[in-house]
Amino acid sequence: MRTLQKAMEPRQNNFHLCRMIGALFIIFVHSIEISGLKPYYQQYDPAFVATLILMGKNALRLFFLFSGIMVAMSLEKRASLSAYAAARAMRIFPPLLLFSAIMVFVIGPLMTNLPVLGYFSRLDTWLFLPKAASGLFVPDLPGVFETAPYPILVNPSLWTLLYEILCYIVLALLWAAGWLHPRRLPLTLTAVAGLYLTVTFGTNARLIVPVDAMAGFGISFMIGVALYHYRRWIPLSLWLVTVFGGLTVLVRGTAWAELTSILACAMGALWLALVPKGRILGYGRVGELSYATYIWHWPLGQILASLWPGLLWPQLFPLMVLVTLPVAYLSWMAVELPALRRVSAAAVVIRRIAETLRLVSPRLPAATDLAISPGGNPP
Repeated sequence: MRTLQKAMEPRQNNFHLCRMIGALFIIFVHSIEISGLKPYYQQYDPAFVATLILMGKNALRLFFLFSGIMVAMSLEKRASLSAYAAARAMRIFPPLLLFSAIMVFVIGPLMTNLPVLGYFSRLDTWLFLPKAASGLFVPDLPGVFETAPYPILVNPSLWTLLYEILCYIVLALLWAAGWLHPRRLPLTLTAVAGLYLTVTFGTNARLIVPVDAMAGFGISFMIGVALYHYRRWIPLSLWLVTVFGGLTVLVRGTAWAELTSILACAMGALWLALVPKGRILGYGRVGELSYATYIWHWPLGQILASLWPGLLWPQLFPLMVLVTLPVAYLSWMAVELPALRRVSAAAVVIRRIAETLRLVSPRLPAATDLAISPGGNPP
């Protein structure tokens, strides 16, 4: 039986491709919103809108699931919170900082309906860069895209980054407390599952948007963590995709559909990422472009819709893809890849800061980061 562990042993895989497919799904959904046609479909074809929402949610959940797998692997291999924090920070923040700076100083002045001096005199303009670059906020720029067909925030796609960062923090805390140790991991996953089921079925808390988002994204992330840690026993089979897909159809319209659809997408994406070989592996040499694609596609789509009013989504979607992918590639080559090559240096800086703040003892080796072993006890 082909298991997830055996399939992950070769270095070549299609994880980058799967993440990019998810990003393209999100561009497709957002192209309909940016074109201004969503209200039309809500009135005349609500089933189509429901399908779009499900498609967008599953694409985002897939991002979190893959993130859970990769981040769990990173934390296990590094066995150091300073190295883990450096790896996560150098992946998230450099491309976000580039995006924020270009939005403030290039795209903002060109696309605002305010005079340039008026634009730069606004406090919101100067706060955009630190807020957006932090990944914790979804700020706006004064006057930007206000005449577009869908004039909302400059980049509402940034809203998921807060939950990604929260997942990173929770995983680090679980590791530091020893709750990812093989003996404790089943209890940890049981507690997470119990919390998810209680919030989903035992309360009305998911009517609150942040709670709903954290529940959906959090369970997707933790499923990824579980898949990695139990990869030795996880089979890769299209039969599992069929089973979970069938269950999703059976429970459609109920709260159970979220969980079954996550599992169906997970099994399908893992099969695509690890089983097919040959030319399809060539995409992996291009780079990991999905993150920059996700960051950049919305404002670039808004620019296209503003410059060519009346674009319908069948026209806007391919244009957004054609414009966004080169920008994502430039971001990867110029910012993201160089940043990832400096993770070790960043880890040293974080370690020294922790020592200065007396969060760790300078006399301890880096492997005992934060004076806590992976088992959760002082070394």
